[in-house]
Amino acid sequence: MNFCTKCKAELDTDLKFCTNCGIPVEANQQFGQKTSLERSSIIDKVVGGLHKGVATVGANSKALMEKTRVKTIIGNLESERKQLAEALGMSVYEKCIRKESLSDSVIENLLEKIHKCLGDITKYQTELRRIDDDVSMVTGATGKFGCACGHTNHQNMNFCEKCGRSL
Repeated sequence: MNFCTKCKAELDTDLKFCTNCGIPVEANQQFGQKTSLERSSIIDKVVGGLHKGVATVGANSKALMEKTRVKTIIGNLESERKQLAEALGMSVYEKCIRKESLSDSVIENLLEKIHKCLGDITKYQTELRRIDDDVSMVTGATGKFGCACGHTNHQNMNFCEKCGRSL
């Protein structure tokens, strides 16, 4: 088994690029011979990556808290809708048993409340999608591990194993 001379990751023999750091496999042997200008460029890329990582963690943490809050609201609304639907069912059942007319203000009121709950649930589900879109804009993440070249990579890879592009 070969190891990348840059990042020390294990390299499969059939790979053209290191899946951890992205350098071409044939460049692994030449990595130690980089000029100081090339090394400073590498350092700049690492620092840029760290800054992006910090922004990503911050955005993801904030989004996670907001998504948890919104999911809690949705869960409460779904519980309320379920209780209202059960109350509606009981009202209809009791009216049917007594052979009474189903047009009743209690039934209409329950239907309005259920409709409002469903509207609020839809509104908060849209809010969840907006949060995901906002995080994707900040982090550049798409949730997919495909590369522009069309190759699908494993989740833990930083660089495409086929073309070496950053994922």
